Amino acid sequence: DTNKSTKHLIIVLPVKSSLNVTVTSNTTKVLEGGVLQFVCNVHLPIGNHNRLSITWQMINKRGQASDIISREQDGTQVIDTSYHKRGASGDLRLVKQGPGSFVLQLHNAAVSDDGEYICTMAEWISSAARDWQRVGKQSARIGAVVTPLESGFSVTAITRTPSVTYGNAFELQCFIRPNYPSWVSVSWRWKFQSSQSGKIYDMVTFTRDTSIIWGDNVTNFKSKTMITKTPNNVRLTVSKASDLEAGRYQCIAELWHQNQMEQWVRKAEKSSNILEVKVKPPDARLEVSQLKRNLLVTENDNIRLSCVITNQTGSDSQFSVQWYVQRSQEEADRLILRSNRDCMFEYGNELLGHERKERLQAAKPSSGHYTLVIHKADVDDSGKYYCLVQEWLLSPNNNWYKVGINMSGMTYVTVQRPDNNLQTVKTERAISVPENGQIRLDCKISNRTNLDSQLSVVWFAQNSLDTDKYPIFSLNRNSVFQYGSSMDNRMRLRKRLQYEKPTNDLYSLILQKATISDTGSYYCYVEEWTVD
Repeated sequence: DTNKSTKHLIIVLPVKSSLNVTVTSNTTKVLEGGVLQFVCNVHLPIGNHNRLSITWQMINKRGQASDIISREQDGTQVIDTSYHKRGASGDLRLVKQGPGSFVLQLHNAAVSDDGEYICTMAEWISSAARDWQRVGKQSARIGAVVTPLESGFSVTAITRTPSVTYGNAFELQCFIRPNYPSWVSVSWRWKFQSSQSGKIYDMVTFTRDTSIIWGDNVTNFKSKTMITKTPNNVRLTVSKASDLEAGRYQCIAELWHQNQMEQWVRKAEKSSNILEVKVKPPDARLEVSQLKRNLLVTENDNIRLSCVITNQTGSDSQFSVQWYVQRSQEEADRLILRSNRDCMFEYGNELLGHERKERLQAAKPSSGHYTLVIHKADVDDSGKYYCLVQEWLLSPNNNWYKVGINMSGMTYVTVQRPDNNLQTVKTERAISVPENGQIRLDCKISNRTNLDSQLSVVWFAQNSLDTDKYPIFSLNRNSVFQYGSSMDNRMRLRKRLQYEKPTNDLYSLILQKATISDTGSYYCYVEEWTVD
């Protein structure tokens, strides 16, 4: 007798997976050279001790997929061949930071890393035969943008001092945008085009390793330029500006970073706008007295001319002075004398010959006061006189330059001949002398027109029985004697007359061996001569 139990149907169900995969990142948009970091998390029920594997892939902008790195359920890590170098350099890392949490890091991100990243998680269990059996699989993805370094890169140059005067300072600034992180190295170069020569030179270069290299042809900048440098700005302050620093400036910046093989690569170069800096002399403040004068000078007196500087541009200015005369409206102004800033004299064509030059006496009796004396004035010296002053300053590069020019007011000079002031003593005297005695005839000058004039003197005699007068002795202005008025009495008088000049204003004639026939009237006649 057989008895069967109740029949039981047994169904063995596969292990169900409860994977829930997410990907997060706070670096989904990075600059080339930065770090991409993605966190892939899986949420497992409490008490689940199954093993996990993870695989990272990337799909680029062209839609091409490539494996990056994977971690097997037994902990084995596999890097795809295309990422071997980055894995070896440490730029590619996959780190397990906790149960069900894996971090993918891509250092030194390249533009080619721009794309979509996929994290695929799989759950595994070990079978009785110790084989691995996948019980579940899920993926999550996230996009990443890698911006090229040169994107938005710009260089701008500015100056707040586009025009300065000699000796002052000017500033040049160069900015780059945007602000770059520390892994980006920047080199800077300032170029200079001289206003004088038009040639373009490299002024100064700041290399990516912070070295400073000055150009060979701009040595004047090195000693007078102060440098201020920040990561995104270079400022040059040029002191004691001169015309050597006048010109056009331009800044060139280069971006550098290390590639995945640790080689420095120049990624971009940009030039700034051009700045023009003008260096000019100070505004001239030279002023010369505009006082007009009228001088009335007597012939043979001195003409005294004055040139007074009432204001000047610099305390250490030097001056050159030129003296001119205008004889008439029809004639051009003529140069009399020129003194340069070293007080060296040069005579103009107006006064020719050694004797005429001796008539000039130039002096500087006090600071800013110049005089010219013309000795022994004559009528031809009449005219309009003025001085022309040039002011000179020393530039910062030790060259003298003319900063200003100014003309004085006119001095109107009139030279007139002196009035006839010749006078003789007219006292009448009665003289009695014995026969064979001496008769002294004095001719005294009481006044004369000019002390430098020359005189001629003639003595006349008039016999008491004769109404005619006749000369007995004459002295011309050249001191040449002449006796009598005829050959006959000339010989007789030469033996009897003696001429003397005791003083400058007294002329005496002595008639020796007087006879009765010498009785009569005597007087002298004087003429005065001056230089025309």
